[in-house]
This record gives sequence, C-alpha cells and structure tokens, in this order.
Amino acid sequence: MDIVLSDPTMFQYYIIGSPSLYYDNFYMKKREADYAATHRDLPANIYMATGGFEAPGPTKRNSRRLDMVKDMQDMASSLKSRNYPNLHLTAERIDDEDHLTVFPSTITRGLFWSLRTEKAKH
Repeated sequence: MDIVLSDPTMFQYYIIGSPSLYYDNFYMKKREADYAATHRDLPANIYMATGGFEAPGPTKRNSRRLDMVKDMQDMASSLKSRNYPNLHLTAERIDDEDHLTVFPSTITRGLFWSLRTEKAKH
C-alpha cells in the first residue's frame, strides 16, 4: 500500500494480498489521510483481498486477535470516500481462506481482474 501512496503511477495495476494494515499502530491509515490532505486524485488500479478467516471467529483457522478483513474494508471505504476520479478499486474477502492459504487465490483473482480491466479499456 505504501508504494501506491508514494508513486501511484509506478505500476499500472496493484494486487495487494492480506495487507497488514495494523502494522506500526495502523501507520497506513495515517499515511492515506496524509496523502488525501495533499492530493485530489489517486490514479491507480488496485485489487485488494483478504481471506475470510483473517478475522476473529470460532474456528482454529480464524485469526486470534487481528481483524484483517475489517482493516482492509476500512481502508477501501476510506479510499472510496475520497472520490478520486482515477482510482479503480476492488476489495474482496475470499471465503474459506486464511492468511497462509489466501495468496494463490489473491494472485489468480487479481490477475483475472487486471486482465479484464485492461481488455475493457480497448
């Protein structure tokens, strides 16, 4: 997420899997707010995903203390609320996946998302 807020045009598409947005006392939340205070646009194509079990719950696969699903949804909501004209954002919870298993699904879905997006532009 940091590179998106540092140089959003560095890459054409960003696939962000299980972002650890809780890290360093939710530093990325502050970083996003700082970006929004000085920018009127975020020209980026972003696909974010977390596993459905990356939140507290009743199974052994659920996170014990972190709610990465909520953190990702909160970041997506914050970004969408800025109404950046050139931000294209998809945030998805992938059911039946946890932090250790979600990576392959995130990459596959993210690639399909970016390829569909690219095809739609032509």
